[in-house]
Amino acid sequence: MNTVRFALPEPSPVRLAIYNQMGNEIRLLVSGSLPAGEHLAQWDGRDDSGRLADCGVYFYRLDSPSFHEVRKLLRH
Repeated sequence: MNTVRFALPEPSPVRLAIYNQMGNEIRLLVSGSLPAGEHLAQWDGRDDSGRLADCGVYFYRLDSPSFHEVRKLLRH
């Protein structure tokens, strides 16, 4: 299980998705408005269809109006 932690300084729309190495979105974890404060999102290693993703390197992309981040995730 991978956990993505992030904080919002004010209420904002947020989109958090997992991508494979080819740049294909495989799982949408968060899509919608969240309140200000600390947040956690967990990825269980499955794609949007519920299939277990292969072990390897993945990326998450976190987007909000004032913030964008891309980070690497490892699935064992």
